[in-house]
Amino acid sequence: MAQWQVLVTGLIGAATLGAGIWQFHEDSLRRAENAQFEAREPFLVKQMELCFQASEAASTVASSTNIENWRRAKETFWMLYWGPLSVVEKPLSGEQGPVEKQMVVFGKALIPLQDSPTLPLKSLEQKSLALAHKCRELIFDSWEIKRDN
Repeated sequence: MAQWQVLVTGLIGAATLGAGIWQFHEDSLRRAENAQFEAREPFLVKQMELCFQASEAASTVASSTNIENWRRAKETFWMLYWGPLSVVEKPLSGEQGPVEKQMVVFGKALIPLQDSPTLPLKSLEQKSLALAHKCRELIFDSWEIKRDN
């Protein structure tokens, strides 16, 4: 009978040790994932902010009836186009990403417009909406948010 007690005690001890090792391993993996996300978070937040700014500028260019607001939005769009958004809009593979492609489409449609167009610019509404959708996709993909299609 004493042998069974020793065997059972040993098995319980081994199981407890195994569970502890497994739990430590799982906690280590979770901590590593959290650290990786925390390292990426400032970039992701900036990416999201710039995407919102680009979408807001494009939508204002497309829908504003106030010429001063339109000019400011147009200036903001080009500033984002030639600088900050370029830092965060591409996939790391170096390919042209969907947001960049849509910024180019919008920009090409904006170039021929004079400085005092007839507002609002209905011709840019769908392009602005398409940019907003591409920004949303980039944000969801970057933050690994699942979405219903």
